[in-house]
This record gives sequence, C-alpha cells and structure tokens, in this order.
Amino acid sequence: LSLHDALPIYDLQKFIEESQLPGIVLKEVDARVYPEKTLAAHVLGYLGWQDNRQIGRYGIEGYFEKRLAGSLGFLSAEQDSTGSVIDVGDRNFNPAQDGADIVLTIDRVVQSIIEEELANGVRRYGAVRGSILVMDPTTDAILGMATYPTYDPNYYYAINEARVQLNPIISEIFEPGSILKPVIMAAALAEGTVTPETTFVDNGPVRVAEYTIDTYDGKHYGVQTMTQVLEKSNNVGMVWVGQQLGAEVIYDYFRRFGLGEKTGIQLEGETQNTLDEPANWNITTIATVSFGQGVALTPLQALHALNVIANGGTLLQPYVVARIRKNNGDEEITQPTTVRRVITKSVANQTTAMLVSVIENGVAKLARVPGYYLAGKTGTAQVPDEKGAYDPDRKIISFVGYGPVNQPRFSILIKLDDPAGLSFASGTAAPMFRNIAEKLLNYYQIPPDYDKDKVPPAIAPGGPDDQGA
Repeated sequence: LSLHDALPIYDLQKFIEESQLPGIVLKEVDARVYPEKTLAAHVLGYLGWQDNRQIGRYGIEGYFEKRLAGSLGFLSAEQDSTGSVIDVGDRNFNPAQDGADIVLTIDRVVQSIIEEELANGVRRYGAVRGSILVMDPTTDAILGMATYPTYDPNYYYAINEARVQLNPIISEIFEPGSILKPVIMAAALAEGTVTPETTFVDNGPVRVAEYTIDTYDGKHYGVQTMTQVLEKSNNVGMVWVGQQLGAEVIYDYFRRFGLGEKTGIQLEGETQNTLDEPANWNITTIATVSFGQGVALTPLQALHALNVIANGGTLLQPYVVARIRKNNGDEEITQPTTVRRVITKSVANQTTAMLVSVIENGVAKLARVPGYYLAGKTGTAQVPDEKGAYDPDRKIISFVGYGPVNQPRFSILIKLDDPAGLSFASGTAAPMFRNIAEKLLNYYQIPPDYDKDKVPPAIAPGGPDDQGA
C-alpha cells in the first residue's frame, strides 16, 4: 500500500516487473470501477456476479445490461486429429462487440447538492431513511436522484441489508398525504367546481361514516377560500372539495396525471400500485384520497404528476438517459415526449399561484427564498401497518415544489421516513427545499423575480388559456 501511494500506477508496474520478486506476478484483468464512489449509486446500480458471470444489477446497470455488455466473439475452425487448426479448412470468426455508452441526464453538481443536503437532513431530523428527487419539469428529465443511507457500488458485496441497494424513489410506494392536494385542487379548478376564491366554512372536524377528520393542528378558521385551504393544508377543506368532485372525477384525473401506472423510467426495479376502480370507492375513500391518504404511489410518480402543474398542463415522459452511443459511433438522443395534455395552461397557472401562496403566506414559509417566486406543498402522512391499520408511531413527511414559477428550471421532491419526535414537513422538509433551491438558483444563475429586500408583489392567480383539453 505504501508503494502504491508513493508511485504512479505505471511506475509501480515497472518496479514490480524489474524487481522480479519471488511469488509476485502481474495479471491484467477487466473491472468495472465507479470513481465517484457513492455518488448516484442508486441510479447507476452495479456490475455484480450471478451464475459465475458478471451481470448488471439495479439502476442503469440492470436496465441496460444487454446493451452495456456487448457480445462475446466467436471462432470456429476445422481441426485435425491432433487438435491443430487446419489452415485451409473452414473457419468462421465473429469479433467481439463492445457495448454501448449510456450518457445520463444526471447533473453531477445537482446530484452532489442533494446528496449532501439529504445526508444532513436524515441525521438532523433522526429519520430512518430519506430520498430527494430533482427534475426539469419542462422536459421531465431527471437531474438528480438520491437516497440515504446509500452504498458504494465498488463494494456492493459489503452491504449487509439488501434493502439499501433498492431505489425507493422508483421501487417503493407510499401514501403521499398533503403533497397530493395540488392534484385534487387542479382537478376541481379544471372541472369548474371551484375557483381560487371559492369559499367553504370550516367550523370544526367533519364526520364521514364512522370516522372523524380534523385539521393537522386541530385549528379551525371559519370561512376559507380554496387558496387558504392549501395555505393551511386544511384536511377538512379538502374533504369538502373531494365531495364536490366525486369518485369518478377524482379517479379520472388521477389517471390523467399518470397515477396508478408505471412511468416507464429507464431504471431497473420500477414498481406501481394500481388505482382501485371508483365503483369500489365509498364516501370514506373519497374523503381520505382528497388529502392524500388511501392512495399509494412512488416518489417519482408524485413529482411526475406535480410537473404537469409546473409546466403548464402536460404530462411528459420522464427519462434519465440523455443519449446512447453505439459502438459504431451512432447516437440515440432522447427527446422530451408529451404523453397527453391534462389541464389547461390557465388551470395550471391558477394552481401554481395558489402554491406560491402556500410558501409566501402558508405553512411552508420556511421554504421561501427571498427574491424568487417558488411554488410548494408540505406533506405529512401516516404509514399503514401489515394489517392495514395506520401505525401511530410511524409517519412520512415530504415536500414538493418548483421554481421559479414563470420559467421553472427545477422541481424537487423531498421525503423523510419516520423522523424522530413530533416533526412536521413545515419545519423539516421545507427548509431542506429552501437550501436546495437557493443552491440551484445560484448554480443556474437565475436572476431574482423581485428585490429580495422589499415586500414581494402579489402574483397573478391566473394566466392565458391555451385552450387545451
């Protein structure tokens, strides 16, 4: 080790060869090396062993195993009785083919930012695990994807718990809680059921079948607009919205927003949770899904859906591969792809303005970056146990947001599993969002929307309608 540290690799090789040390030989071997170590480990996966051969596992390595591996060469020839090749005999030779090169959309700077913030956040708030996803909402390209605890793919075999290798952002479903409220509100706006100024009266908890549903903090504020419902993350208000929409409309918009189906991301291990048909819903189902409980999705599906609002109303195809370089020099370049229009631009703008107010005036004030209009929503959700009941000792807190809202450059999802104590997203995930957003705004050199030392002017609640479906 001391020789290796003191000498460059080629000088070390020369030293060993010239020294002719007894019992020391040099042998050239091929190896997959991950020079960035833990950086983006859950995106990359690793090259491991299976049935005495190397094979890609998880992430990009697993999904593109065949394209990365290439093909072995082949030589067949006639032999004589001694086993020697007959020079004039039939011979068939196919040379080995190198695999393709996969170029990702992951930005190394963005990835480094979120991995540092995530590790600090998990430790600071005593969470069991955490994840952060960053996307470009205008293209649905993944800019960063991190999970902590993580691992070093160079030493994948040293992992004691196989779960660490799984990427929960695409492989594990959770009940999102309040980060799903913007989807419900956008559906209500699109249907003309409400406007941002529509009011309802919050006089206390609401009774639905045998259940009592209350606000997260037990406080009630009387007459409330729909914007204030989101500002205060009011479960009672969202139940009222859900009841106005009904099961079939909510289900239809969930499907339009891409929920209940795989996104098709090019990573091994994506899972999905099918949506129960609305015929099987009851009044309790309508109430709970309205504030994000009783429906499960992956973190990628959650941010994928929010991007619809951020980009002006279209569902795009998420991707993590920018291009694939073939061994002949040709390239397959990934182009942003529109799946369908979900809501009009006007509805998307109205919902965005409401989410800006959540940060400027509501429960997510700690997510605010002075000088910039950012949209966001907090979420705190219960976790069902093996019997289907909610575990009183477990919870998931989360935050979704994007900005700057006039020309979004990034969207962010933060998820913390089982943080210690009485943690809420407003005091944990929200400031983590602010920290990341500040660094991204600086990294992308985005000028402020207004003078940060002055009171921000009100953002318009609507926008031009693009006549989409």
